[in-house]
Amino acid sequence: SYESNISTNMLEANLGAFGNVTGKISALLKGGYGNTFLESADNFQSFVGMAEFTYSMTEISKMSLGYTRNVQPTSLFKYVRADRVYLRLSQQISRVLIAGDLGYAYLGYGLPVAPPQTSRTDQSFTGSLSVSMPVTEWLSASLVESLEYRDSTYQSIVGTNPSYFTNDVFLRVTARY
Repeated sequence: SYESNISTNMLEANLGAFGNVTGKISALLKGGYGNTFLESADNFQSFVGMAEFTYSMTEISKMSLGYTRNVQPTSLFKYVRADRVYLRLSQQISRVLIAGDLGYAYLGYGLPVAPPQTSRTDQSFTGSLSVSMPVTEWLSASLVESLEYRDSTYQSIVGTNPSYFTNDVFLRVTARY
């Protein structure tokens, strides 16, 4: 028999700083505490935060390396904790911005609210490539190719595994007002 999802009273608090370290390197650092306030041994209470360093190779070429750790509520499981590392590159060529992103995330889930009461961890490998261009002063368009491969250790009650591979291509139109 399935139970309903539990109520979530989650806290994530951060304090941080952002600024230039040198003329070519900038940093964003924030750290804090996360707690799911669950009345069980499956409670998340730990460090959360982010560290990102950006190197400006030129005024139009940048590279960022970062790490994030956070906790979020999720359906079927009490919470999910995500530890993610990523690398971003961007290059401006005339009016066109080309950007790429590679990432790896380790996701640790709380115990499920329904049987089987087994633990779940996922690994997510992501990559994206985008080409953006301003159309007018207030309107821009982007073509984005995005890939994700997710590998999960979880087996549902009917024996299915939520591992998957996705490949998305989409056109994004952004209006600033």
